[in-house]
Amino acid sequence: MWSSRVLRRLYSTKPKFSLKKSARSSTTENKTDSSHTHSGHHHKHLLAQPASPVRARFAPSPTGFLHLGSLRTALYNYLIAKSTGGAFLLRLEDTDQNRLIQGAEENIYQTLHWLGLKIDEGPEKGGKFAPYRQSERTAIYQKYIQVLLDKGLAYRCYCSKDRLNQLRDSARLLKPPTTVSYDRYCLSHELPQDSSELPYTIRFKSPDSYPVFTDLLHGEINHQPQVNMTDRRYEDPR
Repeated sequence: MWSSRVLRRLYSTKPKFSLKKSARSSTTENKTDSSHTHSGHHHKHLLAQPASPVRARFAPSPTGFLHLGSLRTALYNYLIAKSTGGAFLLRLEDTDQNRLIQGAEENIYQTLHWLGLKIDEGPEKGGKFAPYRQSERTAIYQKYIQVLLDKGLAYRCYCSKDRLNQLRDSARLLKPPTTVSYDRYCLSHELPQDSSELPYTIRFKSPDSYPVFTDLLHGEINHQPQVNMTDRRYEDPR
């Protein structure tokens, strides 16, 4: 955790930074060594300036105080938004109400203000696309969740926390360990009786395969869905 004393020392003077100038100088450097590539892509392709104003958002969770990694993300988004004549948005990811920390939201505002990162739209500032707290957008999410369910692109999962914890534990025992823990039990089994009164979560119905695509930084990406079948249970998931 970075204290305000450390952050103030790091940011005691505002760096003179120009995204366009930085991009030009980096491109010039790349010309001196045209053979230098990253995952098969020249760096100059990564420095292309957006042709239209960018709306960049910073979306921290008020479950703790801001650390340096979050501030780096905020700074990058702020710079690219302002260099294109766009807007810098603050959105609070506060849907996990049980983990909210008192004073964390105020700390976010104070820290961004202290660093000189002016918020154009956000919970305090307002804006055309308010509200900017995720917890206040529940009705919107429920609407589109129902669309996904109706189209067969998502499904309800009634598995208990104990069962899900068992699957997570078994996933850690795999060689190599994996974070993939669910076995799609509720996708292929009938709903429990009186399911309307049971708690559930919504899961995306993943396709059997994902298309391969090219990422500017990492090159070819071929992530395929995995299902943890090592500890599959066939009893009622309740």
